[in-house]
Amino acid sequence: DPIPTLAAGQASLAHVRAVFRMEFAHPDAKSLPLSRKERRAVKEQARVDQLQPLLEKLGGSDAVERVEAARELRSSLNGAHPPSLDNLIQAGCVPQLLRLALEQDDHELQFEALWALTDLTSGTAEQTRAVVDVSGSLDTFKQLLTAPRASPREQAVAIFANIAGASMELRDRLWADGLALEVIMMLSFGKAVEQLTYFDAEQKVWRVRGVGGGAQSEQPVGVVRAVARCLGRLCAGESEPVLGEAMQPLLHTLEVLVMSPDEEVVAETCRALACLQYRAPERIATVVKFGVCTQLVELMEHPSSEVQSLAVRAAQKISTGSKLGMMAILVCEPVPALKEMLEREEPTIQRDSCSMLVDVLAVGGPHVKEVVDAGCVPVLAGLLSSGDEEVKCNAARAIGMLTSKCSPKQIDELISSDCIIPMVKMLEISAFSSSADVGRAVLSFVEGVLQAGRQLNSERFARALQEAGGLQMLQQVTEMSNDQDLCAKAKAIMQSGF
Repeated sequence: DPIPTLAAGQASLAHVRAVFRMEFAHPDAKSLPLSRKERRAVKEQARVDQLQPLLEKLGGSDAVERVEAARELRSSLNGAHPPSLDNLIQAGCVPQLLRLALEQDDHELQFEALWALTDLTSGTAEQTRAVVDVSGSLDTFKQLLTAPRASPREQAVAIFANIAGASMELRDRLWADGLALEVIMMLSFGKAVEQLTYFDAEQKVWRVRGVGGGAQSEQPVGVVRAVARCLGRLCAGESEPVLGEAMQPLLHTLEVLVMSPDEEVVAETCRALACLQYRAPERIATVVKFGVCTQLVELMEHPSSEVQSLAVRAAQKISTGSKLGMMAILVCEPVPALKEMLEREEPTIQRDSCSMLVDVLAVGGPHVKEVVDAGCVPVLAGLLSSGDEEVKCNAARAIGMLTSKCSPKQIDELISSDCIIPMVKMLEISAFSSSADVGRAVLSFVEGVLQAGRQLNSERFARALQEAGGLQMLQQVTEMSNDQDLCAKAKAIMQSGF
């Protein structure tokens, strides 16, 4: 078939100039110099015109020329001044590349064509949608998932990951069309009916069953990594996709991937797990039964900071989904690992561990003692002086929650002036910013220590708060904060005799 030329449906350089002249409607338009907008359009059109011979070669019969053209097109897309993806799509290069992507006998041509398609789907959501809307594009990528060679399979999965990450609309389309399930089924994990993981009682760790358990994937590590990355994109978004019959295969696949020794696979799997919802009891039962919760807590001690952070977020998503989810995580004893994360000199890790400790402390009961016995309190107090504002805020929330759950005697033993001074300073954030939740945590702390002092007949806390400028900070909150509840609570503490 003849290839659509770049000139078809597009203005020539002269026409571009004429259009701009008419747009300005100036009597001396022909003599006016080109504007910046015109120059940009002219340069873009020139780059597109330069690609015309390449597109003609792509549709030619000479195998060598087709490979060279595909390579040059791919190189131009990755060059310093790549052509506009919009112009390339409108010029009709996508159908040509899709045909070449199915050239199973010409490995190099297929590789270059798929690489170019990967670049074309990594642009804006509109550009990716334009590629998806080309007749037969999704079917082509689906066929490549079962290609004889690993390279096109990996590239096809990468393209699906780009499509899923472009917009929630396209992500949902992949689920609705069954293409997400096709990606999951590339790994045999999703097909297994029996339990794929088991607890090694001797080593006290969860493991993946061998070939006899049906959990071995025949895909090379590059494809497995691409699938894990794609699953992270397919699960991401403000709202969870409609999983339907794909839910169980997805969970079974994630349960095995999270046990992988490969760092990249584990990180992407944790990312996917952190995007799902865990309100339904059957989901909690699945992640508990197959050892996912235990493994996430184990991964909190992984040498990779990224894996640690993503594991905490996944565990936190499970624990905050329902009471059953919280119990499932707490049974795995995450507090010691969270305490070690607090001591890491990495703000992201510290923020995530503080955030989960707030959830653990909110449960109360024996878990407060667990946090105390692990030595978290002095570490949290030290983080109040951190250079990272989010770390300080999360540490303040944790200490505020701890104080609300402790008895007066526990507060007397745990809270020192080293903790009171930076906590009082955090009130300034509440007064001059919109961090009302931090303010509530600090006010809860101030109220808790004052009540503890009164019940213990001790003026230590009141005196420490006075010396730290607590009264002045409370006054600032009432005068500067826009949060009425926060102001009312600050006033109530001041009027209580502080």
